[in-house]
Amino acid sequence: MLKEVTNVQYAACMNPTAGSFHITPRMQRHFATFAVQMPSMETARHAAAAPFKLKWGLHTGRSAAHAA
Repeated sequence: MLKEVTNVQYAACMNPTAGSFHITPRMQRHFATFAVQMPSMETARHAAAAPFKLKWGLHTGRSAAHAA
């Protein structure tokens, strides 16, 4: 059976201290590779809270129903 999957995003990460550090080029060609540092705790909190603030209008102090 053949199935088509669309509109999907995939994220993966590797533990830099354990496991194999080798990824075959055949596998890696399907991904973009980014090396980033761990964010500060303040930055992580801000990034995690941002979607909720937008959904419920907390960035303006008003609810989403009143923001329109």
